[in-house]
Amino acid sequence: MEKILHTPVLLNEVLEMLNPQPGGRYIDATVNGGGHAKAILDRIGEGGALLGIDRDPLLIAELKKKFSDVKNFIPVCGSYADIDKIAIMYGFNAVHGIFFDLGFSSYHVEASRRGFSFLRDEPLDMRYDPVTTRLTAAIIVNTWPETELARIAVAYGQERFAKRIAAM
Repeated sequence: MEKILHTPVLLNEVLEMLNPQPGGRYIDATVNGGGHAKAILDRIGEGGALLGIDRDPLLIAELKKKFSDVKNFIPVCGSYADIDKIAIMYGFNAVHGIFFDLGFSSYHVEASRRGFSFLRDEPLDMRYDPVTTRLTAAIIVNTWPETELARIAVAYGQERFAKRIAAM
């Protein structure tokens, strides 16, 4: 877990803007390796509470081990797209702040071995949740029609050479 828990690049800026206070209730909607979570927990103290959400069940399992003695941290496997439902489910109806780190996870590129990096020879997987998600990137690029691949490249990547790339 030490490899996963890291000091985030913009930690001070996040703490300045979020301004976690002792006793406060916060949500880290993309908890990932727990770097921001640890800093928030340090600020809110035992009287506060932090709900940490991440799509990757393996990261959540590691966070549960790493923070097993921290009673006011609730790591949950889920998507920030469902933050409203997850917050209600865990009693976070009213909070003092919510943090989203929408950047790409360096853990998934460097260590997950799930095909997020083109720099490694590994299966083309690209699933944040390999436990419940069956569709891999390999299935998509190897079985879906060129027209659909081109549509995806345009819609999500604004790729102007989408048709040419999809035909490769």
